[in-house]
Amino acid sequence: MSISKPRMGLKFFRLFFFKAIKRKWYLPNIPEITVDQLAERLESSNPPIILDSRDKTDFEGLGTTKYDKDGHIKGSRWVPIMELSSLFEELPKETEMVTICPGGGMSLVAAELLIKEGFDAKSLKGGIWEWTKRGFPLVKSAVSIESSSIEVPNGIASQSSVDTSSKQYEGEIIQTVDARNMLCPRPILKSKKALNALKIGQVLEIFTTDPGSVKDIPAWIHVTNQELLSFEERDVKDFRFLVKKLK
Repeated sequence: MSISKPRMGLKFFRLFFFKAIKRKWYLPNIPEITVDQLAERLESSNPPIILDSRDKTDFEGLGTTKYDKDGHIKGSRWVPIMELSSLFEELPKETEMVTICPGGGMSLVAAELLIKEGFDAKSLKGGIWEWTKRGFPLVKSAVSIESSSIEVPNGIASQSSVDTSSKQYEGEIIQTVDARNMLCPRPILKSKKALNALKIGQVLEIFTTDPGSVKDIPAWIHVTNQELLSFEERDVKDFRFLVKKLK
């Protein structure tokens, strides 16, 4: 069956419009920097401060996935996102900062927190995964909280220490976000959009299949001062979260 040129043009327009709307839906108004731009900035006379919010084992190159075995970007500093606010008074506002996470979802949240406090911050688009895929160098040297020029309080735990123990909840669920088969950063961004639309005290249900969301979503809930009512691992890659909006 032949399709006329006007109809074909309309199809292309609808496809472009749909993608533009989806991008607007998922991406918050937080500045990002590409891996190419970051690599160039690191060679400049005034490189940015890199804040890496991954698990400490991944930062040190002791992780189990192919993206977590090579360490971190040279000169970056390990700062768990749940402790980021405690460093606001110590971080220099006159210096550009780049936040990093595995796939670029939690780094958007970290950059948003910094920007709200008046910092010049950007999120690394695609995270350490994109940096690794592109073949940019990583190091395993011990540039962590012990040797960083940023003094981090004692007792810091990694994101994986967030309490995600299963709790019984039988109240009303106002909205459900189905983020299954979505990779970072889309589960967090879609959940963030839905939570913003709820009223104080209402509950959001989130379904994901991305293993990274087991750490990312509880950490996001913690730093935004919401409440994680329950977490349920229904299968190896099937997760359910209940989030209560507190503010």
